[in-house]
Amino acid sequence: MPDIIDEKSKETAEKPLARASFSVNGRTQWEFSRALLIYSGAVALIGIALLISYLILSAQSRNALINMNLALLLTLLGMGTLLTLAGVVVSGVLIGNIVHAARNRKSYSCVFFEDGMLVRTENEEGGTEKKLRYPELKRIKETKRRFLLYLSGSLVYPIEKGELSEDEIAALRSVFHVGKSIKINH
Repeated sequence: MPDIIDEKSKETAEKPLARASFSVNGRTQWEFSRALLIYSGAVALIGIALLISYLILSAQSRNALINMNLALLLTLLGMGTLLTLAGVVVSGVLIGNIVHAARNRKSYSCVFFEDGMLVRTENEEGGTEKKLRYPELKRIKETKRRFLLYLSGSLVYPIEKGELSEDEIAALRSVFHVGKSIKINH
């Protein structure tokens, strides 16, 4: 694996700014999905509460529906249904991602250059390698412990700062700030 990356580095005649590797498994996916899973569960519970409110109000006002605000009932029904479905669907997708990651462990090696990064992915079936330019990333976030490189809303490359020298961290900060499509949140 490192030989291929070293050969690619020689081909491009660029000096790498940093190198990092990480694995994605169920635990890693859980770590990055936990907050969103909690939020989606809360949304589903709010939706269920609205549906229960609708059922209670509509049962109490069945005989006096004229006195009840029909718009309120329809709003409770619509919002309750929408929030419940959204929460359940998002939770289901996240749980599916966690289970998939637990079954299909992948290892990644990244070599960072001024204009992009070379990513080598390996799993039981073999490996792939691709060059990724920084503007192709959806978002870059820096935390105390890592750089999070978002390829999409749910696919993240976690680059641990503990594996990098201070010079490598400074170099990555520098290139990540380049380009208007890159967003870094501190």
